[in-house]
Amino acid sequence: MNNTLRARTDTIELLETRRLFSTITVAPVEVAAGIAPTQAIFTATLDVPSNSPIKLSYSTVNDTAKAGLDYRDTVSHVIIPAGATSATFSVDVLPSVVTEANREFLVKLSATAGNVLASQETSATIIEKSTPPTVTVSDATVKIGLHRITTDTFFVGLSGRTASPVTVDYATQNVTAIAGANYYPAAGSIVIAPFRNQGKIKVKLVGDAIVSPDKVFDVDITGATGATVPPGLFSRVVVEDDVAGIVRPALTVSTPEAVRGSDMNFVLTLSAATTGDVSVRYFTAPVTARASQFTPESGILTIPAGQTTATITVPTALNTNVNVNTQLRLVLSAPANATVTQSNILGTILAYPTISLSDATIDETNAAPVQPLTFFATLDAPSPVPVSFAYNTANGDGNPADVDIAAAAGVEYTTESGILTFSPGQTTLSFTVPALLDPSANSTELLMVNLSGAVNGIIGRGTGLGTIENLGDAVGTPTVSVNSFTDGTITVQNQQDGVVNFTVALQTASTLPVTVSYATADGTGVDGAVGGTDYTPASGTLTFDPGQTSLNVPVSVFGASATGATKTFTLTITDPINATIAGGEASAIGTIIELAP
Repeated sequence: MNNTLRARTDTIELLETRRLFSTITVAPVEVAAGIAPTQAIFTATLDVPSNSPIKLSYSTVNDTAKAGLDYRDTVSHVIIPAGATSATFSVDVLPSVVTEANREFLVKLSATAGNVLASQETSATIIEKSTPPTVTVSDATVKIGLHRITTDTFFVGLSGRTASPVTVDYATQNVTAIAGANYYPAAGSIVIAPFRNQGKIKVKLVGDAIVSPDKVFDVDITGATGATVPPGLFSRVVVEDDVAGIVRPALTVSTPEAVRGSDMNFVLTLSAATTGDVSVRYFTAPVTARASQFTPESGILTIPAGQTTATITVPTALNTNVNVNTQLRLVLSAPANATVTQSNILGTILAYPTISLSDATIDETNAAPVQPLTFFATLDAPSPVPVSFAYNTANGDGNPADVDIAAAAGVEYTTESGILTFSPGQTTLSFTVPALLDPSANSTELLMVNLSGAVNGIIGRGTGLGTIENLGDAVGTPTVSVNSFTDGTITVQNQQDGVVNFTVALQTASTLPVTVSYATADGTGVDGAVGGTDYTPASGTLTFDPGQTSLNVPVSVFGASATGATKTFTLTITDPINATIAGGEASAIGTIIELAP
């Protein structure tokens, strides 16, 4: 009895397991072809969820679409999790190479044993716009020996393959070469077969009787069936004499920069002048620059005989949406009577100029109740258009810990704000913040000027620090500065030593200690005194106590045996604390006059 029940239960469980096997459907898909890679995304769908994972294997097969050309050949699998009813997988579709017909590839399917596939394959259709390809040509340079006749082949291309044949019409045209003398005139049509992207035009060339300048003719593309011909399309053909020893000057090109909105000038220079004209074909193209950032230029540049330079000008646009430097390129081809050393030359469009703000410092004195802090704003490059910015003042230097030295608006300075503008071509302007005399202050106080709201420019150093050195009050406490020090002069007897005394003085007494550093330095020229030989080098720090206004620096000197010699050295004062070096004077001269024995 128990064995029978167990058998019946096992049978029910087996039937239940079989019932959970699912039917898998993978529908065909369509995907639009484009100039960038994309994906055909397939969805595998179950009619009922499975109680175990299902492995669905798939592989691609060519139909009218070809692996490696239209899509990426793929062999892989996808797992549909237990309890789920779908999963997706994809096949890479390659960039379109321009065809007039849709094309299709197949996907072969297989699943975990026991599951049912509604179809053993599905398909992906690549939908193609009916856009005809564009005809392209390249320039050519051909060398031919004297008195020789040869046939040369010139290539005509298509921007992509097409399912239909393309007919291209052409005709040769004299430039400096003469039909019948330098080449055989040719005109006609060529047919580019379906799914090909290149055809050939053959022209017979004739070598010169004597060594002569390069000859040029064009192969004009006059029309096409099944393709588009850009206006004025032609191949420039340069015929050179293939004679050893012919020297053509080198043509070099500058790598210019231009602020957006101004002209970019490529300067072409020949290594030597020629007796005949030099010409070269050119066009411009984007690199990192957007097409809207400059006006494309193309044509034939001619440098007349005897001249060595010429300029190709490319106008750039203001383009307010670009804030980084970008580049375009100038492409040269088919030079006649010269050799091109650079065929691709980069030019840089400079972004918005950068605005930087200086710091400003004043020594507040009793002389005036209001003194200006002068700030300078600069551009790192001139701009062809006005550049403006806003500014405003703020207490302190932005560090909350330095609140004790923050200048107070209305007490130590007057609040200022406004908008300033650089005129086109202007790179420097200034503005002032009035500093107010504070009778109660005897310390250094700080304020900030912040820049914002730049128009046609980028803010670089956008904060300037204003330093107000309050070194006295309005009722007699003197201002401290290092005002002067006297030159030292000594006359020494033969081979006798002495001392040169320098006097370092304060303009007025200070209520604070004042320190400065000092150091001697050798003189220059034949009369320069030498440390260790003519004098003892000295360096150190001087400290003025409050109220003290003068200190001496003695420097030992040595007498020598020279007759009537005069030698000099210097003493330099640096690094003042609680003082400044007045008038910018920072050194004094020590003079040693040596007497004869």
